[in-house]
Amino acid sequence: MDQTQFRLLFETYGKISEARILKFINGESKCCGFIKFISHNCALNAIKGLNNVKIDNPKQDIALRSNIYIYQIPFTYTESDLTNLFRQFGKIISTRIIRDKQTGRSKGYGFVQFDSSEAANAAIQRMDGYVVSALGKTQYGDPLQQVRALKVQLKKE
Repeated sequence: MDQTQFRLLFETYGKISEARILKFINGESKCCGFIKFISHNCALNAIKGLNNVKIDNPKQDIALRSNIYIYQIPFTYTESDLTNLFRQFGKIISTRIIRDKQTGRSKGYGFVQFDSSEAANAAIQRMDGYVVSALGKTQYGDPLQQVRALKVQLKKE
């Protein structure tokens, strides 16, 4: 696993400020590394989701294929709203809506990680193009933002 793959593995749990795989002088991996998250809660979620997981294990490959990318999310949606929408497909490991650093407002896209690739595939099949409303919440007075067709796909590695 290279540095980029290592970082991607943990990014599903939150914003990372630093990621490093430790290496010997000859460049070979020491088979350990560290991640520094911006938020303590993200670190706790990563521990919960990845503790005792072998990185080069086929089970981990399944975990990487169980993370879906969703866009066209109404700007008023929270992580709880997204979890409620996708929980019907299987056990959810984590949910994240990407927000603007300055304002904290949703950027209209995010990720849901399931505990299996089957759950992720079922969510993609049923939810791609699924029409959602902004849950009766108004934001910026734009009626076009009130109803959206979700776009759902497997997160690209």
